[in-house]
Amino acid sequence: MASKQNELKLFLEVAYRPINDKSWFPPIEKEILIYVRDIIPILCKKKEYPPYTPLKIYEEIKPKMIEKLDPNLTFQQSEIDYGDIICFRKVLTDKIIFYAPTTEVRIHDIPVFYELLYMRIVIQFRPKYKYPDPKPEFELVLNKLYTYNDCLVGEFHHL
Repeated sequence: MASKQNELKLFLEVAYRPINDKSWFPPIEKEILIYVRDIIPILCKKKEYPPYTPLKIYEEIKPKMIEKLDPNLTFQQSEIDYGDIICFRKVLTDKIIFYAPTTEVRIHDIPVFYELLYMRIVIQFRPKYKYPDPKPEFELVLNKLYTYNDCLVGEFHHL
């Protein structure tokens, strides 16, 4: 199967009964608890931040459901499981001043960002007919919540 796929998945079955009076694995003395805060240095390293940069960590449960994770809870308490999506950003301080040029909007909140992605619609403008001199083509990115009138009065600058 591995030659037909990009990854090889291995599964391990643990035998709880001894075979020939020998146990397969030594008994587990205690549970290993992994806290959400334990992944902060790993996330920082991946983004080339200093090791203990303060982060806000979220779980994407589904496209419109993004929940902030408490770093003092374990993965089990946070219900983090195999295949769950974790997203994060630096904690922003009052000392950081944000400048957003009028042509670009910067989103600094992960749930708002995911909401905008979910509500985003791209409209493509192309000529209906072929012309000897090519006509320009362009795309316009809008939010599904905005009406035609919102766009006319300039409200779409919030996208």
